[in-house]
Amino acid sequence: MRCYWGLNCSAYHRCNELRWIDLFEGGVDGTLWSQHTLEQGELFQSDSCEGLRFRAVPCAPIESSKLGNSPRQRLPLVVVMMRDGVSSNCEDTQVVALLSAVHIADGICKMDTGIVTQYMKQASGRTCALQPLYVPMEEAVGNQDARSSNEPSNPEPLCVVCQASSATHALLPCRHTCVCGACFSKLDACPMCRRRIISFFMVGEESRTEPDGLADAVDEAPRPWRDMGWGQRLGRLNDRLNAWVGMY
Repeated sequence: MRCYWGLNCSAYHRCNELRWIDLFEGGVDGTLWSQHTLEQGELFQSDSCEGLRFRAVPCAPIESSKLGNSPRQRLPLVVVMMRDGVSSNCEDTQVVALLSAVHIADGICKMDTGIVTQYMKQASGRTCALQPLYVPMEEAVGNQDARSSNEPSNPEPLCVVCQASSATHALLPCRHTCVCGACFSKLDACPMCRRRIISFFMVGEESRTEPDGLADAVDEAPRPWRDMGWGQRLGRLNDRLNAWVGMY
């Protein structure tokens, strides 16, 4: 891992033009972006990064004026993390580096400190810009009232459809992470923005056990039309109409 203070924005965003081997060798020997940064941190190496915390401090304070006015031409901090010991015959899709641009609040640009952009580089040299996922954090009012005050809260976001299982599917291209597996199988559009679902990926493990009553509701076979009352028939017609116009 190496930190770069006051890196030129254009140089950072041109990282997609770098081959993986050039990025790695330049990061190790200190030649990467040497002409485009105000200060370069020391190389930090570790066998494992799990559970470790890093404190990055420049040798001398970086003055806000050197970063420029908004829109700035230099990034306050760029952190490059690379995998060591990547063999030449590794899979092209293997992730080998993560580049993170960090904004640090100062007197000129008072935006909150945090990561503003991230790039992920694969062994093939392909660079992907990481995008944020949108996760619903608030539970439905009725679901909150139903919970006991002594019951521990669930830190995982719940499915916005059933409000019972954890949201495990991130929908693409809208990036809303809002549905569980059982509800996802019945959707063709995002329930939050109504955008059509093109693809998805998992962000958590699916629960092996269904919430009380949910499995029965999912697996229950629909009643024949002749056995329904008028209220049930109207409900069935309404469901079909909603499905036809894309409300499900």
